[in-house]
Amino acid sequence: MNCLLNILITCLIVLPLSSLSAQLFINELMADNTSTIADEQGSYEDWIEIYNAGPTAVDLGGYYLSDDLEVSEYWQIPTSDPTLTTIPAGGFLLLWADSDPEEGVLHVDFKLSSGGENIVLVAPDGTTQMDVLTFDALGSNISFGRTADGGPDLQEFIRTTPGASNENATSGLLFPISINTKVQTVNDDAIEYGISSGGVIIDAFGMSITESWSNQIIGVRFSEIDIPQGAIITEAHVQFTTKNPADSTGPSRLRIKSETSGNAAPFEEESYNITARPMSTDSVIWTPDEWTLQDFAGPNQKTPDLASIIQEAIDAPGWAPGNALAIIITGTGERSAHNFVSNFPPAITIKAQVPVPTAPVSGLLINEVASNGTDYPDKNGKFSDWIEIYNTNNFPVSLGGLFLTDDINNLSKWQIGAVQNLPPNGYATIWADGDPETGGLHANFKLKDDGEKLLLVQALNNEFVIIDSTTYQA
Repeated sequence: MNCLLNILITCLIVLPLSSLSAQLFINELMADNTSTIADEQGSYEDWIEIYNAGPTAVDLGGYYLSDDLEVSEYWQIPTSDPTLTTIPAGGFLLLWADSDPEEGVLHVDFKLSSGGENIVLVAPDGTTQMDVLTFDALGSNISFGRTADGGPDLQEFIRTTPGASNENATSGLLFPISINTKVQTVNDDAIEYGISSGGVIIDAFGMSITESWSNQIIGVRFSEIDIPQGAIITEAHVQFTTKNPADSTGPSRLRIKSETSGNAAPFEEESYNITARPMSTDSVIWTPDEWTLQDFAGPNQKTPDLASIIQEAIDAPGWAPGNALAIIITGTGERSAHNFVSNFPPAITIKAQVPVPTAPVSGLLINEVASNGTDYPDKNGKFSDWIEIYNTNNFPVSLGGLFLTDDINNLSKWQIGAVQNLPPNGYATIWADGDPETGGLHANFKLKDDGEKLLLVQALNNEFVIIDSTTYQA
């Protein structure tokens, strides 16, 4: 009996001590996740990565996390599902800092501050700090963590590695770009009638997508798509606008492909000018609901994600930045859409990841600043603050992937999300309008009327290098 009692006492002592001897580290975190990785609900939330450097698996259930070192009652990771909360030896566990623990055991009850703070991991005894990580202000989609997994050296990461080794963060850097453009000319949308000789019309007032009785085929072309080969297309949609609701009823089943010629030529009124073009092997099926509102562009008028077929167009031989791409629509049913002639041209949005230039950039200057706006409009006709970049070199330089900031403590505040090639002695305008969704040359901050410091920065070998800086006055 005494022997059994001794065994039980030993077990009670050893079990807590095993958690105290675990080798756990807050290995990486992101405080402003807008597009890096989504949780199981598809939401882009802040995240914290825990690394188990020990030789055995560790269940994090019962451990505590907090973003306040002074708080005595930390948030406890639930013990209800060890299959989700156990980290294998040498493994990683991702926790979502979304202040929404109702979504699951891996969702903590606080969010991270992009302005910087302390994060602490505490043992199940509620007292012993297993690890503390302190970080300063971070830009969007920039993480902070340990250079080597579990190591003492800390750094920001441009290429983030949620749920994987930080030592993989030194190669294959990508930066996000966004393309937003519309049909530009009368030759950029066309109708082909398949029931006769494949005749093509390019100046119709609107277009029916499609007319089953005439086997009608639609072509839509978008020019000056500034995406290089090697880019990874992550999302793409075409937005149409309803022309005639009366002709947009009943079931509709459409098939969308892309042209894979490498550079889509303008449409011409020649027989089979649409269907004679090379097309993607993949296709996207679209079954839009009825379009009930005239001159309306909403979710029902937007295609499903076309990333797969746009990827084929970008990967086609002969593709180069600035080329044109086209989509081709066939199917059954009818949806009446506006076109270029009827003054509501289709628009395309493309989001992609593009390789970051690895060669050092120099010779770029922040040349001029307008902090109170001018009479110089952007592509949308808006008059916003702007920053002019000048290329002093005798060769072209790409701005894509560089950073622009008005905060010396946050060098990664905004990343240029456009493949903007500056010619020798050329200029580029960055719109400081606080509206990055407008396009890749629209910064996520506005200029201060009373003056501030601006910095142009490159991420090189996972470090930030200042290319140029300037201070303007009120």
